[in-house]
Amino acid sequence: MECTRFRYGQCNQDVACVGPIACRIVTCVVPWQWDPSCDDTPATDNSTRFHDRACLHNGFTDIAPSAFYTEAVEWAIEAGIAKGYNSDIFGPGELAPRSHMATFLWRYMGSPEVETTTPFVDVAPSDWFANAVAWMAAEGITTGTAPNRFSPDQFVTRGEAITFLWRLAGEPEASTQIPFADVPAAAFYGRAVAWAVENELTTGLSPTIFGGSFWIDRAQVLTFLHRFDQRIGVPV
Repeated sequence: MECTRFRYGQCNQDVACVGPIACRIVTCVVPWQWDPSCDDTPATDNSTRFHDRACLHNGFTDIAPSAFYTEAVEWAIEAGIAKGYNSDIFGPGELAPRSHMATFLWRYMGSPEVETTTPFVDVAPSDWFANAVAWMAAEGITTGTAPNRFSPDQFVTRGEAITFLWRLAGEPEASTQIPFADVPAAAFYGRAVAWAVENELTTGLSPTIFGGSFWIDRAQVLTFLHRFDQRIGVPV
């Protein structure tokens, strides 16, 4: 913005520019007050993507108020399914490691206790995601990326994410034809994608592209999970 100086923690970003330089509103309740430290010094802001909340100091600063993922992310946060990287940053656009998705699913199911340890050599019992991965393995939701490896730091693909949810639902068969040209008949996630389309969990990246091998970010993972909760519900 040329005429308005950004300051973190400010509110009411719809206020029009006042004069050559005007600080944004700093109070989040009426009566609105101007920051008395505001001056006419030119300022450059290279972090405008963090300025799309009505009140930047109230919650995460990087969750847009009307993005496709907003409802899903806020639902996941309120339900204790997902947490941010710190008190300000949630990271909706950060790619989701497999450890994150395992933890999201585990928390969604109520963080169930597991009596067995993980069968994967790359998941230590002390890892913060160990219980989640052990639960996934015990429930048959994951078989790992190899017989003895889970690859917790590897990013989740869209195909893997949908397959995890499909297995969580009990691997139901779908009668819907897959509309995506990039989902081969032999793809491990093919039946899962058909089920996801039938239950409106996904519409793909386009009408003909699913993008099964593409990495998925935290916002997309939680959007899939939120739709799962709305359309399928917690398995019993």
